[in-house]
Amino acid sequence: MITVRDPELLKSLQKFITVSHKRDDNWTRDRGCSLHGVGHLHCSLACAAKNRVPVPTGYTLKGAYRNQNLPLWSKYSVTRSAIAEECSREVGGVPFKAWAGAFETDVGEPLFPGCNEWLLFHGTSFGACRSICQNNFRLSLAGTGCTWKDRDKTRGSPLYGAGAYLAEQLTKADEYSKPASKEELPPGGDSTSDIYAALIVRCVGGRTHLVMTNEIDKEKLLENVLNGPYHSVYGDRVTTLKKPFREIVIYDKDQMFPEFLLLYERSYRKCAE
Repeated sequence: MITVRDPELLKSLQKFITVSHKRDDNWTRDRGCSLHGVGHLHCSLACAAKNRVPVPTGYTLKGAYRNQNLPLWSKYSVTRSAIAEECSREVGGVPFKAWAGAFETDVGEPLFPGCNEWLLFHGTSFGACRSICQNNFRLSLAGTGCTWKDRDKTRGSPLYGAGAYLAEQLTKADEYSKPASKEELPPGGDSTSDIYAALIVRCVGGRTHLVMTNEIDKEKLLENVLNGPYHSVYGDRVTTLKKPFREIVIYDKDQMFPEFLLLYERSYRKCAE
């Protein structure tokens, strides 16, 4: 990875963060309860909703790295071309439908046409971000760290099955980000606040399976991707169920390239009356 020093690129990254930030109706239980934290066995959804952890009002970019992992990029590029070819024809009676990303950005190279290539966010720890940039996502673990678990389970059971969960907005990805330690951060920083990490992931959604309900058959979703006509899941419970965020789920690591590692601060400025 190389440190991003180009002021125009840093400006574009900050703009992408700012424009995509959701300023209202933006709390989910994955943000947590101010009394019990996240995923506490005795904290109900009603308790968490009543005692919500505040959602940041914005995010300030403090640094960024660009991933130049050629082996990962080569695998991604080959996979993207293959999916673009599949999307040029009807498969299994399912035509290709283009889904524009929610927010336009000039970050990085132009998006590849005809295959639903998107730039999306993924939040986790700084160490995990570095590992993903080096080795890509570990799909055997992806999604299992979700914050809410069944009472008799030690690992989470993700909504759309075990895949890499990506978000259109840093506001959603930030729910899973963790403060970096001073030892992890580059020297010379001037911040007195916690610094968080997230990735901007270039991914190819291809022929994506639109899901707009809470009635989700995880095994069938996965079967339709691995052995059916789809390449990803587009979870849109915003339109039908008024949930705060959409989520995109990818089940093949070669459909993703972790392009940027972001370091940022949360801000909690009070809104003007």
